[in-house]
Amino acid sequence: MRFALVAATPGPLLDVASLLPAGAEVVHGSDPSETPPAVDVVVAADEVARTALARAPGGAARIALVLEYGLDGAPGGEAEVDRWAAGHQAAAEAIAKAGVPTDLIEVTGIPVPPGFEPHPDLRAARRTAGLDDDAHVVLVQAAALEALDALLVQLALLAPPPTLLFDVGDDALLAETLRALVPRTSLHAKMFCAGPDAGRFTALADVVIGPPSAAAAARAFSVGAAFVAVGRAPRGALDAALADGAARLTPSVGRLAADVDLLRHADRLAVARAAAASLVVRDASERLRSLFEQTFSERDALVARRRRRGLPVGLEDLAVAPPTPRRPPPPSIDAELEALRKRLR
Repeated sequence: MRFALVAATPGPLLDVASLLPAGAEVVHGSDPSETPPAVDVVVAADEVARTALARAPGGAARIALVLEYGLDGAPGGEAEVDRWAAGHQAAAEAIAKAGVPTDLIEVTGIPVPPGFEPHPDLRAARRTAGLDDDAHVVLVQAAALEALDALLVQLALLAPPPTLLFDVGDDALLAETLRALVPRTSLHAKMFCAGPDAGRFTALADVVIGPPSAAAAARAFSVGAAFVAVGRAPRGALDAALADGAARLTPSVGRLAADVDLLRHADRLAVARAAAASLVVRDASERLRSLFEQTFSERDALVARRRRRGLPVGLEDLAVAPPTPRRPPPPSIDAELEALRKRLR
């Protein structure tokens, strides 16, 4: 079986590749038009790939991933997709509003790497890692460290200073930079890299600072930590997380200290951490893997269904015009005045 994983950038594909069925041959592409003709299933991992699925091989089943906590507006490429994987119910509802049959949409949750789960005894885990039992621990993901100097200034403004953890991922240059810069500050910090211990170290945090992406937020939520996103998120991508209070969105690094400080209060942090835990789908990886396997096994039926979409069912009478949806009557002046009075009270 051959799967093509397609996205405008390779980032969204890295975690997905490990979830494909055993024995699957994986082809990566930056655009569906580059997909070889002999693939069985095409997986579109972002909006650019979805809208280009019309150029994918006609005989291949097509899966669209919307692994986000919401979606602002129509997802794009609806007519060319056979199955949808949604990261949250809010995203699934947005896809359905675009006219996609609900039986083609599955809420899989957002998968995270193995090992990202809460510690049974957080205080004991912190002691083992050399941290204070009752420390307020703030973790910074590597992707949020681009404006490093400004970020260190913001973290230094927090009083009393938290215990900091830096996740440098696979960036050796970033690790060297932190070794040079952090000792010149008053920050209490440790760092770690990608690997089997990354989830265990992430789970030591109360608050995680990261880029404004659902994948970054999902790693924080999986360990029960609140999330502070720095930058401008794609429209709708974090909607449910922001609405539930599990995440905060900071448009620029210059406002970071204020948002992180808000989560220092014990009651506020407890609410955020509870909301984060409620967003986690523990079997997300298994659900997505099952979706891939099922799509491959039902490829022929899915392709036939897509090809018939929009075609007449039975003998369609062209003399009968389709019903025109009625617009609701405009509100009366009295109703508008009453609504205005309520807003002013």
